[in-house]
Amino acid sequence: MMRYLLILLVILTAFSCLKKKSIGPVPEIEFLEFNYIGPAGYDSAEFKISYIDSDGDLFGEEKNLFVKTLAYNADSAKYVSDWVFSRTIRQPADGFYEGKSIRGYIYLNEFEFRSDARPKDVKFEIFMKDQEGNRSNVVTTPNFIIPE
Repeated sequence: MMRYLLILLVILTAFSCLKKKSIGPVPEIEFLEFNYIGPAGYDSAEFKISYIDSDGDLFGEEKNLFVKTLAYNADSAKYVSDWVFSRTIRQPADGFYEGKSIRGYIYLNEFEFRSDARPKDVKFEIFMKDQEGNRSNVVTTPNFIIPE
């Protein structure tokens, strides 16, 4: 019995020394949802994006969320750049998260996300940049058909 207890103690001690994997200073994002609100003929939509940032400097006073609209071009059978916009997502609680690992969701309401009403088949490329200039991964959404 003592032998099993000693083996268990050695295993527990070995695993307690392992460090958690850090994602480093580069933020990570994931696209979750796109909801076209309309009404037809007017652009209005909501994006939902999740984020994780190990050093808490993702938000600030400068533009930090960048979105490129890609519209399907039937002539080339490819998605081409149509519209680019950026936003400043400010940190809640006036810097409370600085230096701390953070994760959460961003809900972005947009009223203009394409150059005009012609592109009906669109998708988006999204990335964020933290206060140190570290760029997150770039996520590309699936395509969305916008109603007329």
